[in-house]
Amino acid sequence: MEGNDEKKTLGERIGGVISRPFAKVWRAVKDKMYDASVWLHHKSGADKRKKKFSGYKKSELRFLWAIFIWPIVCFFVGYVATNINSFFLAFQEYNVETDEFTFIGDFRNFTRIFDELRIVPGMMQMIFNSIIYYLFTTVICGAISLYISFMIYKNVPCGKFFVVILFLPAIVSNIVWVLIYKYFIEYGLPVLVGDSDMMSLILNPNSSFEMLLLFQLWLGFGGNLLINTGAMMRVPRDCLEAASLEGCSLWREFWQITFPVIFQTWGVGIICGVITLFSGSPSTYAFFGNDAPMETYTFGYYFFQIIVGGKDTELNYPYAAAAGLMFTAVVAPITFFVKWLFGKGPNVEV
Repeated sequence: MEGNDEKKTLGERIGGVISRPFAKVWRAVKDKMYDASVWLHHKSGADKRKKKFSGYKKSELRFLWAIFIWPIVCFFVGYVATNINSFFLAFQEYNVETDEFTFIGDFRNFTRIFDELRIVPGMMQMIFNSIIYYLFTTVICGAISLYISFMIYKNVPCGKFFVVILFLPAIVSNIVWVLIYKYFIEYGLPVLVGDSDMMSLILNPNSSFEMLLLFQLWLGFGGNLLINTGAMMRVPRDCLEAASLEGCSLWREFWQITFPVIFQTWGVGIICGVITLFSGSPSTYAFFGNDAPMETYTFGYYFFQIIVGGKDTELNYPYAAAAGLMFTAVVAPITFFVKWLFGKGPNVEV
């Protein structure tokens, strides 16, 4: 290298010294230009993908809004707005002369509830019936439907036939089954027992409430059947096969394998059933209208009757709204307690 440098002329040496910095600058400029072209290329492609993705998201959002806009409107109008209106209505009274509701500065609508509990005959019967209705529909009906669902899940003989029979009340209108049930109890049952002078068990005050509960039992099988059998499908087949190889009985399989898996699902039904403590009614209005015997009264039927079928119903709106707030104050802690109680049960992840 030293020999070659000695052979170079003075001009070549000076030119090499001058051109060397320019070559470095040119290489740096070319590198920057290349980086810029790569960045622009990726940027233009990303923008195109972003634009396509944005258009897809917009169409997806429009589709979702088209599906959910009506349920959302119904929720805000039928639930949020109604409950807000009920809260303010509890502190109002209806003025017959002006035909409008006016605000009052006291709690007379709330005190009326306690006054009627002491004065109105049958109020204690309503409390008893409401509690019995809740226990029957959630605990007893829930247990029976759970057992029947398990039998159908295990493919018992004629299981498909029972599915159709038990699910029919969820398909056909409720009033149709009310008419069929009334006709059977009033005319068919006396023929079966051979007593043509037998009094209708529905019209008999001593048995009318029990007959309504039996009707509600059959009516509630359809929804429970779908929920329970769907939850039982979560049970791993490997566990069932292993239990079968070990000689596990159906009863033991239900309590030690199936029930722990579906316990939380079953518990949700019990928790939601707490709401019916003061609002549930076993189709009493469909059977009797406004003329139900006092032995069949529940809080749900009583307040529905004074609002829908009574006279001067506008006068009862504030009273019913105040009662709803009172019942919510009672039911809400019970609901949270029952939820906490079921949270202590088995929670099996599959």
